[in-house]
Amino acid sequence: MMLAVLGGSNMGPGEGWFHEGQSRYGWKWLADRFEIDPEDGKITKEEWKGPDDLFARLDRNGDGAITEGDFDWTERSPFVRQAMEASRLFYKFDQDSNGRVSRREWDNLFNKLAKGKNYFTPEDLRELFKPPPRPPKNAKSRPAGMPAPEILFHGLLTGELGSPFEGPRIGERAPSFKLPTHDGKKKFSLGQFRGQKPVVLIFGSFT
Repeated sequence: MMLAVLGGSNMGPGEGWFHEGQSRYGWKWLADRFEIDPEDGKITKEEWKGPDDLFARLDRNGDGAITEGDFDWTERSPFVRQAMEASRLFYKFDQDSNGRVSRREWDNLFNKLAKGKNYFTPEDLRELFKPPPRPPKNAKSRPAGMPAPEILFHGLLTGELGSPFEGPRIGERAPSFKLPTHDGKKKFSLGQFRGQKPVVLIFGSFT
């Protein structure tokens, strides 16, 4: 993480110790349970032993079979690339960012693209995604609003950017820690729940 920050990284996916999400319940786990032939590499609807709605959720591309590709959430996945393109287009339409496109928003964007015509063309649509102007050759290519490396480095040292150390791998025991309750009157440790009940840890940024 430190080398990535000092090297000018924008701290995106795959940089530092950031990587794709991992789970012990992935394709290998499912294939072992169904004793899938490696050469076959798929679970058909006839072989499926669970609920139909779960099969439909796991079969992301809707080809009637669950395969290793359905568990691929990397940027190389066709599904993920399609989802990214769809989101990019959707948020051009969703002007108030409420997660829904209204008829008014749809009409507004149509009028913007059509430019007085009663139709728009692929070239009009391309204008919507016109890339920003290139920075000068001697300028550092950092996204607008991205903190300078010095600020990111300070955030790494103070814990604002996250731990400088990667977390435990799948199957490893989570490190012990204590967290105060919202009123500050008590503290809970991860260890006190060991052997008593399942515990789910959710970490996220809500800035």
